[in-house]
Amino acid sequence: MKGQRIVNRIVNRYPTPDELYAIELAAKRARSQEMRRLLVSGARALKGLVARAMSALNAKRMHHA
Repeated sequence: MKGQRIVNRIVNRYPTPDELYAIELAAKRARSQEMRRLLVSGARALKGLVARAMSALNAKRMHHA
């Protein structure tokens, strides 16, 4: 039963201020990485859209004899 009391004490405790700070930093880091990933994928999609639009415009302008 002593082992169970130790487990309960570890599980049923509040995090220390240092642990809360570490959790907050990890959350900020994960959020910024996700925002960067979304921004990069959005920029790539926009770049592809512009490239396809320019390609379509250039194809309409070309007149072969």
